[in-house]
Amino acid sequence: PMAKQPDLVKKVFKELCTLSEEELSQKVFIGITSPLTWAKTSPPFQTYEGPSFLSEADEPQRRGNAAYRATIAAERIILRAQEHYTTKGLRTYVICPGVLYGNGESEEGFLEVFKTAWESKEKVPIFGGGKQVVPTLHVSKLARYVHSISQTTPPQQYILAVDEHLHTLEALVTAMSSVFGNETEKVGVESLILRAGLEYYMLDLPMKPTALDVPPQNVSEVDGLLENMQAIAQQFVRARGLEPIKVLMHGPPLSSKSILGAVIARHYTLPHITAKHLIDVVLKQQSPEFQAEVEARRVPADLDTQNAAKTLAAAKPPPARAP
Repeated sequence: PMAKQPDLVKKVFKELCTLSEEELSQKVFIGITSPLTWAKTSPPFQTYEGPSFLSEADEPQRRGNAAYRATIAAERIILRAQEHYTTKGLRTYVICPGVLYGNGESEEGFLEVFKTAWESKEKVPIFGGGKQVVPTLHVSKLARYVHSISQTTPPQQYILAVDEHLHTLEALVTAMSSVFGNETEKVGVESLILRAGLEYYMLDLPMKPTALDVPPQNVSEVDGLLENMQAIAQQFVRARGLEPIKVLMHGPPLSSKSILGAVIARHYTLPHITAKHLIDVVLKQQSPEFQAEVEARRVPADLDTQNAAKTLAAAKPPPARAP
């Protein structure tokens, strides 16, 4: 991806100048840029016909993040190179994907959100109000875009590769959090200052994908982040080797099962499920008459359970675990 190495593009095209027509014939050069090259672009206004979208036609008027000026300059070199080398058969393209997700996540994507949601040590933050529309794309679908373009050489040189489905940051983060049983909280933009890589979450770019004559092949599990959140979460867990912690505490009455179970659950941020909890869940599904009969015969909680709350209340919070 040239977003991280814009100077490399200039070196590559200097080398291309030395190649013969035969060596350049039927060659395809594809540069993958960053959605941050659109970061300062104002989202389109709502119209009477409905919402409007940014498209590849808006590329000349876009405004990018200041740190990506060199990347935009590198894009220009790639796009103009085709005019200079047309007679030699060289085709050049720039693909601008949405914020990438899937296959374990990356720092340039939703890694921070998935990590916070999975650890469950704190609520997952929603930055900047959460109403911004973040363009997204599964990383494997980006690979399919590259393959399709290299094989079909479409007429469009600048290509927006984003999901058809558009969602706000709040909707995405809420779904990511809930799939791991966590909660969310809204925080101010100032919280982003000391957190590198989170500028992607502030993008507000309702984009529509470039219409290609031969679109990349679709795969059901990668068509939309929100629509396939469960599958994406499973990819994250598998790729990162995250195995769930399951502990079964058993023993005779008054052996401190509830106390130890509660302490362990608190330390590892796990749900604490007791026999009483399970009975209560099943009991709620029964008739009122049956519930009343069970309650009348219920044995008072043993000393083990009574002391658990007192022990936890007096205990100090466990030290923070390394990620």
